[in-house]
Amino acid sequence: MNNNGKTALCGMTTSISVSLMFLTGILPALTYTLPAFAGAILIILVIELGNKWAFMSYVSVSILSIFLAADKEAALIFIAFFGYYPILKNNIEKIKNKFLRILLKLLTFNFSMSIFIFLTIKLISFPRDITELMYLPIYWFVLIFINFIFILYDYVLSGFIIKYNKTIKNTINKILYR
Repeated sequence: MNNNGKTALCGMTTSISVSLMFLTGILPALTYTLPAFAGAILIILVIELGNKWAFMSYVSVSILSIFLAADKEAALIFIAFFGYYPILKNNIEKIKNKFLRILLKLLTFNFSMSIFIFLTIKLISFPRDITELMYLPIYWFVLIFINFIFILYDYVLSGFIIKYNKTIKNTINKILYR
């Protein structure tokens, strides 16, 4: 694929991701779901063009989300995790040791969520201090629950990659390589 085709594909996936981020202001119940979908779209760039192009799209979506998304919490979670994880997942999946792969994914997720919580409290003026939250029993339940949700998200993302490679990729290649 020439650079024009690469730029066009990158532009299309970026615009879809930005549109999903924009929808977070219209559908506030999907504050975490739409950024997850917006990040999953970047898988197409990872597969077709590589991490470099996907990362450039991640940066573009992140910047545009800060300005265009009405839900700043959604923009922060995209920046803190959902935007770059599909790119990072490509590299993590190359590790042969399954236990190390899972551990690295969980460490990445929990570190990212810690940054997200900190940024949410400091930038969006969440009413509680993080140290107060850690003493609430529900905090630990939520922490375990979101790790379970992350494992499910990673599994679904892997399924999307398989489905993309088996069916969608051929359709996109027919359009791009006419």
